[in-house]
Amino acid sequence: MNDVYNPSEGDPPSDNEADPVEAEVASNLSDLSDRQLLYQEFDSLVTQICQEISNPWKRKRLLNQLVTKMKNSGLIWKENVPYYPDALQEQWEFFCSNLCESRTGTQYDCDRGSVMKWFNYYFQRRLQNWAVRV
Repeated sequence: MNDVYNPSEGDPPSDNEADPVEAEVASNLSDLSDRQLLYQEFDSLVTQICQEISNPWKRKRLLNQLVTKMKNSGLIWKENVPYYPDALQEQWEFFCSNLCESRTGTQYDCDRGSVMKWFNYYFQRRLQNWAVRV
């Protein structure tokens, strides 16, 4: 960049003005690191839940923490269909039953992806099944 000021180009940029492109990149990196931290929290809770076999009350409390964090994350798949709440309720039941052991379906496997991706994958299939029913 030429350090000579050309008045036809407008006011010279100030050294303390933020570059909009840099600000957007920084924001995206922040969002990415926030999401990574959230996924790490999910993974940590899943590990604790699956290891807590001797105390069902503690396990239930940890599971409630995970469900609340997932609900508040804004990462759950969304569709504008009338049966969405019913399908979501069924998905939560499936999730809680199959997170640590396979009771009614495929158990979560952390080696294949994040718990959020697993949840959303089966939730999308559930919504498809509901679409056929209605």
